[in-house]
Amino acid sequence: IGQRIRVNPNQPEGAWATIVGIVPDTVQGQFDDGNEPEAIYLALAQDPSAFLSFAVRTQGDPYAYADAVRAAVREVDADLPIYWLRSLEDWLDVAMWDGRLLARLFGVFAAFALLLAMSGIYAVLAYAVSQRTREIGVRRALGAGDQNILRMVLGQGGVQLALGLGIGVLLALGFGRVLANMLFEVQGF
Repeated sequence: IGQRIRVNPNQPEGAWATIVGIVPDTVQGQFDDGNEPEAIYLALAQDPSAFLSFAVRTQGDPYAYADAVRAAVREVDADLPIYWLRSLEDWLDVAMWDGRLLARLFGVFAAFALLLAMSGIYAVLAYAVSQRTREIGVRRALGAGDQNILRMVLGQGGVQLALGLGIGVLLALGFGRVLANMLFEVQGF
């Protein structure tokens, strides 16, 4: 602390800044995977900006402190406009709105796909049983009981189910690893 560094070392005439503090690791963006370049926070006195935001830690309802925050800013500069005064939860709701909308849409599409898959499986199974009506009739005529016929139909359906579940689990594991690389702090199996 107190030492000077060049803000942009790639520019020979780049600005210098004095180190006033060190912050812990932070997430800079929505897709920060740790491979981003190091970030530097510049003190407002060293890098004035036309726009700035600040955060106030409160206990209880943050909106109860709105008047106190406005008064404190007015004491510093009465001409400074104060807008977008909101809680962290509200700010996160606004920032994450598009991601949540996309997640809800995917949920609706997934439910629709599940409904289609269930009706498709029912239709295929009903068609397979209707195609085997004569075979089932012959088996009954030869003395097969209801339990034997039910066991035969469910056994053949169970083989198809096991095959489908096996392929589905393998695909889910593969896609889980792909998604884990795309999403922040999500780990695959």
